[in-house]
Amino acid sequence: SQSAGEKFQDALKMIGLSKEDFEKEVKAGFTAADVDKSGAIDKKELTPIVEKVMAAMAQLGEKFTDEEKRTATDEVMKIVDADKNGTLDIAEFGDAMKLGVLALTSTMTSKQH
Repeated sequence: SQSAGEKFQDALKMIGLSKEDFEKEVKAGFTAADVDKSGAIDKKELTPIVEKVMAAMAQLGEKFTDEEKRTATDEVMKIVDADKNGTLDIAEFGDAMKLGVLALTSTMTSKQH
């Protein structure tokens, strides 16, 4: 079975991004998402990103309940906010983006059959 790192490498390959490109995307995404320029991403700033990923997954045929849509950002925050301070620093935001990539590629894989 694959390690998380290997899974993520495969996921990046599937969407045609190098690790360096992904790191650049994280930096650019973090800067764009940090609307109030606080140096951290709060739940309000993360929500549109989570919604974008879910919209892309929905286009691939993934179905979400209203409950899942409503709680998605909270769930992501729970998983990636390592220090539980209610905001994401760039490393935690990178983890959130990794989750997004993995969710997207697992949808791509499961809907190909």
